[in-house]
Amino acid sequence: MKFSSCWIKDFGIGIPNEIKEKIFEKGYIYGKTGHTGIGLYIVKQTIEGYGGEIYVEGNKPTGVIFVIRLRNADVKTNKLKK
Repeated sequence: MKFSSCWIKDFGIGIPNEIKEKIFEKGYIYGKTGHTGIGLYIVKQTIEGYGGEIYVEGNKPTGVIFVIRLRNADVKTNKLKK
């Protein structure tokens, strides 16, 4: 199975390693700027619904990288390859 990847980088303060897995949980809020805790959960559910994955990595010297991997579609049928 082939995948295409997209990296979204920023150079902000970053995300602590101990919460990187938790940020995709429904309702997870961290720090004073935490909002509803639903946004990244919806993003992950949508991507996984298409057979993909999303995860977060550290960015050097600061910030984070969100990596999105999605299955490639078959150009002839316009359907996801299995």
